[in-house]
Amino acid sequence: MYMPQEICDLDCRNIVSNGVAYEINNDMCSVTLSHVISKDADALVIPKTLLFHSRKLTVSSVDDGAFSGCNNLEYVVLPDSVKSIGYCAFYRCASLTWVHLPDGLEHLGDYAFYECNSLRTAIIPPNITALGDGMFYRDRSLEFVVFPDEMKLIGRYAFYGCTALRSAIIPEELEVVRSHAFADCKNLRYVDCPKTAILGNDSFHGCPEPNPQSDGIMYDQSED
Repeated sequence: MYMPQEICDLDCRNIVSNGVAYEINNDMCSVTLSHVISKDADALVIPKTLLFHSRKLTVSSVDDGAFSGCNNLEYVVLPDSVKSIGYCAFYRCASLTWVHLPDGLEHLGDYAFYECNSLRTAIIPPNITALGDGMFYRDRSLEFVVFPDEMKLIGRYAFYGCTALRSAIIPEELEVVRSHAFADCKNLRYVDCPKTAILGNDSFHGCPEPNPQSDGIMYDQSED
């Protein structure tokens, strides 16, 4: 496990801490986790602050593709200071089973967990009101998802091909499920979705045959 602490100064804006690279932001008070150098790491615990030239710099964001290519990475803990995670941040992290997403997270980029085939659980932080396109695209081991109460939108292909997903309880505040959001979730047998939600084309294409209910449950094919 890598516990980033020791700092190496590469130049005036880029620093490395135990196999993880950061870039100092324009405010000169915070850093963005730009990429992981130690691709063989199996676990990473990212600190809230880094001490650099006697100054504390807050880890505030994760860049696009920051963990891409970390094929041995099994879990990641991000600090509460992280407000933004970029596009394809965990792209094809094949061994990733768990990520701690901070409650204060405000932005989660599209395709952040694209083809993370070992990821089993996803707990979406409360400030994420729109789930981006392809967020958990073809995460074939994903079994359990917790949506925040204020979720308004689920993006295109967000859960496409999540064949282990068996149920989805969608918050009452949800307004839109975009096209193919749950398409090819072949074992999705229970969906509780607000009756007022707008469904895009083929939102549930390839799922078990729906059995509409009057109480807002779209379908329930649960086995006895």
